[in-house]
Amino acid sequence: MSRMHIDTFTRNALIIMFGIVAIMSLMAYLGFSSGAKMNGTDAIVEENAAKLGKKNPTNLVTLDETGEYIGFTLAGVFSGLIIGYYWTELFGKRRKK
Repeated sequence: MSRMHIDTFTRNALIIMFGIVAIMSLMAYLGFSSGAKMNGTDAIVEENAAKLGKKNPTNLVTLDETGEYIGFTLAGVFSGLIIGYYWTELFGKRRKK
């Protein structure tokens, strides 16, 4: 088997990436295991707005459990198709005239 060599930049980028992911995973685990409330920004804003506005928060479009995931997946698919179609025009090498 031949050994694959990785250049220095790629090796350093991978080390930094795995280090950042490890730190983020550790912090998420510590936050979860300590029982901290990990509400998102939306929940906090809705709670404060409901107190100040004296109205119950309502949704414009009622989604089931997977509605948000499906929406983000479709947005990612369509944006990926558009970027993929224009990839060479956006990031291709510039030709000198």
